[in-house]
Amino acid sequence: MVSCRRMVAVLLVPLALCVCAASVAACGGGGRRAKAADVEPGPMPKGATWKGIWYSPLYGWLHLLQEGSQVRGRWERPRKDQWGELKGTAEGNVLRYEWIEHTIGRVGIHAKYGGKGYFVYRRPPGDNAIDEIAGNHGRGEDEVGLPEWTAVLQINEVPHPETIGGSDAQDIGGGDWDSSKNREAPEPEPPAEPPGEEPSL
Repeated sequence: MVSCRRMVAVLLVPLALCVCAASVAACGGGGRRAKAADVEPGPMPKGATWKGIWYSPLYGWLHLLQEGSQVRGRWERPRKDQWGELKGTAEGNVLRYEWIEHTIGRVGIHAKYGGKGYFVYRRPPGDNAIDEIAGNHGRGEDEVGLPEWTAVLQINEVPHPETIGGSDAQDIGGGDWDSSKNREAPEPEPPAEPPGEEPSL
């Protein structure tokens, strides 16, 4: 005869396993929380805007456009083997965004990665200081985790994000060298005689 204590223990084990499984699922599998950036928005420097071309030795040229609080843009790595795009919302001097980066020439699951990130807009002290943005980004739901991204504003440069990336060669790097207007027209070939016997007179 099984004791009452043993019977209660047998019944409680499956129940405990169910509760544990539900907790893990609620935490996103594994219970790991997304890494968020610990930054608070502050005021933008006088006359500053996110719109512009920003250069980073690691991440290359970042072209940003702004409409109200919405910011979007694209970047191209210095080696021109990767390009990315982002879109986000600016609050004061902090821009939080989602991003995707494409690797040129790759296909499948390793062709692109994505995640979240942030930038903080800052103006160094001094009369001739050049504005810069600095922040980080991570994969998936993480806002941090990848190498720091610091970029300097390129003075008097107009951003053109649409010239970066794309699905074919004429879009990569912003050139139109492969477009129809730049192709030489082929020389027309003379009409060929149909195969067969020589025509009789």
